[in-house]
Amino acid sequence: MGKSTVRAQMDVRLCFRVREPRDGDLILGQGMVKAGWHPHKLDAPGKFLISSPDHDIPRRARTYLLDDEGVQATAERHAEHRPPLDEVSAQALLRAAEMPVMLPPVHRPAVAPACA
Repeated sequence: MGKSTVRAQMDVRLCFRVREPRDGDLILGQGMVKAGWHPHKLDAPGKFLISSPDHDIPRRARTYLLDDEGVQATAERHAEHRPPLDEVSAQALLRAAEMPVMLPPVHRPAVAPACA
């Protein structure tokens, strides 16, 4: 990502805590650290800066780690408030349930025959 041509092709840039200020400029764009954006000083897990075409300057944000059990518990807690599916989505769900599950093939390295 070190070349500006590569960075210019990225519409949305996320910058979590970095070790050095120059790394923040590398991700967010030249001059962002001088302009007051300090990803090397982010002080809590999950804090990050986001830069996108919709924002004229980077914005502070926070994310949280959810494990599978947390997602399942949240889904179960709110299941009774789930709105009904529209007809197209309901049909797609039924078709997906009828389709066999296709597992990817197991890759096994070729074994050379033993020499006699």
